[in-house]
Amino acid sequence: MTSTESQKSFLDAIAHIDWQLEAGLHDDARDAFEHALTKLATPEDLDRLTRLAETFTNDPYVAWVHAVVATLSM
Repeated sequence: MTSTESQKSFLDAIAHIDWQLEAGLHDDARDAFEHALTKLATPEDLDRLTRLAETFTNDPYVAWVHAVVATLSM
Protein backbone atom coordinates (compact mmCIF):
# COMPACT_ATOMS: atom_id res chain seq x y z
CA MET A 1 0.00 0.00 0.00
CA THR A 2 1.41 3.40 -0.95
CA SER A 3 1.41 6.32 1.47
CA THR A 4 -1.29 7.98 -0.65
CA GLU A 5 -3.46 4.86 -0.39
CA SER A 6 -2.82 4.71 3.35
CA GLN A 7 -3.74 8.38 3.71
CA LYS A 8 -6.93 7.87 1.69
CA SER A 9 -7.84 4.83 3.80
CA PHE A 10 -7.29 6.80 7.01
CA LEU A 11 -9.31 9.76 5.76
CA ASP A 12 -12.05 7.44 4.52
CA ALA A 13 -12.14 5.82 7.96
CA ILE A 14 -12.40 9.22 9.65
CA ALA A 15 -15.25 10.22 7.34
CA HIS A 16 -17.05 6.96 8.13
CA ILE A 17 -16.50 7.52 11.86
CA ASP A 18 -18.07 10.97 11.50
CA TRP A 19 -21.11 9.34 9.89
CA GLN A 20 -21.29 6.75 12.67
CA LEU A 21 -21.24 9.47 15.32
CA GLU A 22 -23.97 11.43 13.51
CA ALA A 23 -26.03 8.23 13.33
CA GLY A 24 -25.62 7.63 17.07
CA LEU A 25 -23.44 4.55 16.60
CA HIS A 26 -20.97 5.58 19.28
CA ASP A 27 -19.66 2.11 20.14
CA ASP A 28 -19.03 1.34 16.46
CA ALA A 29 -17.36 4.74 16.02
CA ARG A 30 -15.10 4.10 19.00
CA ASP A 31 -14.04 0.72 17.59
CA ALA A 32 -13.50 2.19 14.11
CA PHE A 33 -11.44 5.06 15.54
CA GLU A 34 -9.20 2.63 17.41
CA HIS A 35 -8.70 0.65 14.19
CA ALA A 36 -7.98 3.83 12.21
CA LEU A 37 -5.38 4.95 14.74
CA THR A 38 -3.66 1.60 15.19
CA LYS A 39 -3.84 0.17 11.67
CA LEU A 40 -4.31 2.98 9.14
CA ALA A 41 -2.73 6.15 10.52
CA THR A 42 0.77 7.10 9.47
CA PRO A 43 3.16 8.81 11.89
CA GLU A 44 2.28 12.08 10.12
CA ASP A 45 -1.44 11.45 10.72
CA LEU A 46 -0.81 10.82 14.40
CA ASP A 47 1.29 13.98 14.66
CA ARG A 48 -1.47 15.99 12.96
CA LEU A 49 -4.09 14.57 15.34
CA THR A 50 -1.89 15.38 18.34
CA ARG A 51 -1.45 18.97 17.16
CA LEU A 52 -5.20 19.29 16.57
CA ALA A 53 -5.98 17.95 20.04
CA GLU A 54 -3.53 20.41 21.58
CA THR A 55 -5.07 23.27 19.60
CA PHE A 56 -8.64 22.29 20.54
CA THR A 57 -7.59 22.13 24.18
CA ASN A 58 -5.51 25.30 24.32
CA ASP A 59 -7.28 27.63 21.89
CA PRO A 60 -10.77 26.49 20.82
CA TYR A 61 -11.41 29.49 18.54
CA VAL A 62 -8.24 28.86 16.52
CA ALA A 63 -9.17 25.18 16.35
CA TRP A 64 -12.57 26.08 14.95
CA VAL A 65 -11.00 28.27 12.25
CA HIS A 66 -8.56 25.50 11.32
CA ALA A 67 -11.40 22.98 11.11
CA VAL A 68 -13.38 25.26 8.81
CA VAL A 69 -10.35 25.87 6.56
CA ALA A 70 -9.56 22.14 6.44
CA THR A 71 -13.16 21.32 5.55
CA LEU A 72 -13.24 23.92 2.78
CA SER A 73 -9.98 22.66 1.29
CA MET A 74 -11.20 19.04 0.94
